[in-house]
Amino acid sequence: MIPYREFPPHPALAPYVACYWSITSPLPLINRILPDGCTDIVVTPELKFVGAMRSAFVSQIIPDSLTVGIRFKPGGSSAFFRLPLNELTDNEVTLDNLWGRFAHDLTDQLAAARTAREKIAHLEAALLCRLDQLPTLNPTLQQAVSTVRQANGDITITDLRTRLALSERQLERGFHQWVGLSPRQFARVTRFRQVVDLLHQPALSLTQIAYRAGYYDQAHFIHDFKSLAGLTPRDYRREQQDVGFLQFPAVTA
Repeated sequence: MIPYREFPPHPALAPYVACYWSITSPLPLINRILPDGCTDIVVTPELKFVGAMRSAFVSQIIPDSLTVGIRFKPGGSSAFFRLPLNELTDNEVTLDNLWGRFAHDLTDQLAAARTAREKIAHLEAALLCRLDQLPTLNPTLQQAVSTVRQANGDITITDLRTRLALSERQLERGFHQWVGLSPRQFARVTRFRQVVDLLHQPALSLTQIAYRAGYYDQAHFIHDFKSLAGLTPRDYRREQQDVGFLQFPAVTA
């Protein structure tokens, strides 16, 4: 059995949602959840909204449990929640506090569903139900996120501001409100995502990975990775050989 699976969103939700996902295993597992610039709704079975992360955390997968969720693209969840997303960075809140009775009814539907696909169908129906109420996504913010992603995080804030014709304050405010991270934090996490992708190519040495990701100092590369992942690149590779890759960052592009 594959512990971690991902499911594509309805085309109408593609601008907002990266994927739906599920985790289940007959055995206990360690799940190292990595920062990726995204936000999630998680069913554990409690329904929670999880803000953007600035560092990894490790959770235990209980045998035979089923966890499902929605992974929003960076900035995607801001349309569904009327609050600055930086208020929930490195934090979580029950969905009742954000959606009220609607979330309570959704929790009941999810509790009655037995399979991952059934639960995800309820989650998707809830998003589609709210689609007509959504404000338009901020096009400048979308362009900013896309620009950082295309550069794999290797872009200065001055260059980003120049391309978008924004002041530093406007850029900071937009990222905090719609992504939950500052522009510098988002660029750093984006470069980290590239490193994680490269670490899953066994033929590449750590020196090659550091160079491809734009690090010219091995010590800086290791320190930066450890501060985000909670362990060194070498130890991360070893851990993934033991437990398997439970979160695939490429899907959130």
